[in-house]
Amino acid sequence: LNSSEMDCERMVTKHQDEAEELVEELNRLEGQKNQVEKQIQLLRSNMEEYEEIREKERHDLDRLSAQNASLQKKCNIFKDKIKSLNEKNKAWEVSYKAQSDDLVFHGMEISRLNGQVSDLKARLIRQGSGRYLVNRNELAPSAQSTPQGGAHYLGNPNTM
Repeated sequence: LNSSEMDCERMVTKHQDEAEELVEELNRLEGQKNQVEKQIQLLRSNMEEYEEIREKERHDLDRLSAQNASLQKKCNIFKDKIKSLNEKNKAWEVSYKAQSDDLVFHGMEISRLNGQVSDLKARLIRQGSGRYLVNRNELAPSAQSTPQGGAHYLGNPNTM
């Protein structure tokens, strides 16, 4: 073979080797391209899923915000009612304390008056008369003004 044919064959072989390398490079790049396309598809799928989740969370946030506002309003109403009931409770406590103090005072007054009655009865018996006539002026002035019962406590406790 002559040198030009050999050169030609070497060039053909060289071009075939280069062509095989280019085909291998093309195949490798195609594989990378397919992997990238799969990753892009996966990312798109994930994005759609995250968008759905975000919309659901936005809806839940709106619903929970409205529910929170409603519960806050109810809470304020309950606080006002509790405050009102506490005030009423305090007024009744003051009223019952005043009634209790009055009962103690009236009990002591009744005991004092019963003592006077006993003393007067004893004096009448010593005088020899079996009748219990008592001069109205001999009773203490407080006995004439002692209230009858507790009717004034039946109304509002603030009327004392």
